[in-house]
Amino acid sequence: MLQPEAPEVTQALLGEAEFALPPLRVVLGEYIDLTRTKNLRKSEHLKYLWKLPRERAVANFEKAVPQRKTSGIDKIAREDAWSSRGFLDGYALDNSSRSRACFS
Repeated sequence: MLQPEAPEVTQALLGEAEFALPPLRVVLGEYIDLTRTKNLRKSEHLKYLWKLPRERAVANFEKAVPQRKTSGIDKIAREDAWSSRGFLDGYALDNSSRSRACFS
């Protein structure tokens, strides 16, 4: 006699299952691996300088929004990006007249 499949298997077969995307740190590692040919002729120091701002950006984002450190990149919201840039800490909200002057 056949055993019924688990509900997760049925959802996956019907295309209704959610899939998990990797965290930002994993995506950065894949990006660095995929762009390895771009840096073939660079010295080790130049490769380090090329990777440094990217790794710092991810590290700063993880410090600013620690709840998104292990979640997938599809879970990153606009508010997370704003808070990582420091705009929600009062800079853009308090200086609204300055930002209007810059964009007018």
